[in-house]
Amino acid sequence: MSIRTLKLFLPLALVFTLRIEFSGQMPDWQFFKDRDGNSYFMDRAGKIYTSGEPLTVFKPPSVAEAEFFVHYARDLIMNRHRKEGLTVLKSILAMPVRNKRVRDAQILSAKKINEMKMREGNRFDELDRDSFLLIYREENTTHLINENMRFSVAIPADVFVMRSKIRSKTRYYYSGLSLGIKLREEASGKDKKESFDAILAIDGEKYPYKIKSVHQAESIWKKILGYDTFQRKELLRDGNRIIYKLENKIEPPISGFEGIYFNQDCGFIVRMITSSDKFQAQEKMMQGVLESFRLVSNK
Repeated sequence: MSIRTLKLFLPLALVFTLRIEFSGQMPDWQFFKDRDGNSYFMDRAGKIYTSGEPLTVFKPPSVAEAEFFVHYARDLIMNRHRKEGLTVLKSILAMPVRNKRVRDAQILSAKKINEMKMREGNRFDELDRDSFLLIYREENTTHLINENMRFSVAIPADVFVMRSKIRSKTRYYYSGLSLGIKLREEASGKDKKESFDAILAIDGEKYPYKIKSVHQAESIWKKILGYDTFQRKELLRDGNRIIYKLENKIEPPISGFEGIYFNQDCGFIVRMITSSDKFQAQEKMMQGVLESFRLVSNK
């Protein structure tokens, strides 16, 4: 067995020590771990696998079936999945009002949340804080909203939350999110939940000072992350964001996009990667995901 190691930045914007192993049981499979001990595998077809189950244990509500998901949220709450049920209800409230059915579902959701607030008392505040990651589907797109870090992103695929991490100190807040991305046209049977076509990592920090430029935001993240092996090509630079195309020339063959964003006292780095073999077919979709990333001004 031969083993080579190198450093990359992948989900949660942490340094990964990548271990590529070749064995009789898994020929040409590539294995790597992040600093938190999460394991990822890439097979010869470019599929990405993880060693654990997604954190999302509920089905994200859809705009087309909003009323059904109010009852789904009620059942989650009745079965002691209170945080998940509240998340579904809040996700329904975040939907665009496309028709009367959505509006009716939102009125019912607000009523269920108020009932929950009365029932839970002081415990509701903690549940509300924990249900900050809102997810809903509209047609073939999954919309994700982070209430704490005040961002949204649109992903034309199925999304699985693999990792969510928060660190908080006086006047400092960190949020890290790792998502498994599965293209719908390729999702089928057992493979749907076990492998992914891409990985999306969103990391954000709130600082005790204002960020004055996107150049400053990029400098902050470079100091945090240090050196990596990606080659970058700048695609877009405007007032509050920079987007790069990424390519890793050495093993493992990984390509994707990186975005640096800032808004007042918040800075973000967003990375979406896939195998180089799959990148050409997914390039337009992946770039669109980073361009859809939006920040909301702090009040």
